[in-house]
Amino acid sequence: MKKSILLIIASFIFFACSNKHKTYTIGVSQCSEDVWRQYMNDALRTASYQYDNVDMKFVSTQDNSIEQKNQINRLID
Repeated sequence: MKKSILLIIASFIFFACSNKHKTYTIGVSQCSEDVWRQYMNDALRTASYQYDNVDMKFVSTQDNSIEQKNQINRLID
């Protein structure tokens, strides 16, 4: 958990230092919905507000790992 948040923060910093104005979409596929995941999603969303070129997309599979794989592939597309 801590490593993934640090990676996301590092990515934001890297993208913010770039001279080119690109738009980035970050997709998050959660396996379920609970308080902890909602807190994490809110923290990621709040961090993304600092950057006008970052769009966050959140989806949930309701504990269906096969659907999660499909959602990830759709987010990549």
